[in-house]
Parts: sequence; C-alpha cells; structure tokens
Amino acid sequence: MVVRIDLPGFRKENINLRVVEEILTISAKREEEQQRHIGTQYYRQRPINITRKVVLPFSTSDGEKVVGTAVYKDGVVTLRIPIPKSSYISIT
Repeated sequence: MVVRIDLPGFRKENINLRVVEEILTISAKREEEQQRHIGTQYYRQRPINITRKVVLPFSTSDGEKVVGTAVYKDGVVTLRIPIPKSSYISIT
C-alpha cells in the first residue's frame, strides 16, 4: 500500500509515522519562525504541530510487525506499507 502525505515546511527529522493495528498515526512538528519586522507585521496561517490518524483498509492486530519504508522529498512523504498476506481488500 502506498500513502502520500503532503508536509511542506517540515523537516524529515521532525516527522513521525506509526502503524498500530489498522491506524496510521502521522505527527509532525516545526519550529516557530522568529521574524522581526519594522512597521506592518505579516502572519502566516501554517500549523506548527500536526497530528492525524488514518484508518487503513487492513489490520495488523495478529501480532505481525509492520515494517514500511518512507521517503521524504520536496515536502511529500511517500510511505510504503506491506499488506498482510491474510488480508483481503474489497474494491468499492
């Protein structure tokens, strides 16, 4: 299974991915930008902390350890998760 996650502005060292049973947890933290302005101040609407949970179409509750691979490039994390052999995924 391939999951692509857009996380522009985050460093790969500050991104955590975890799979427990059928839940993929994505968390990321960025350091707050310290900028000094003279006169008008501009505020950006970019989150500093992100935490998301995604339900996967299969479960790993039978004790299998899920080892996936992740690559971070140009603000996008591409996560590859092996699907357990005993899982069937229905197409809707």
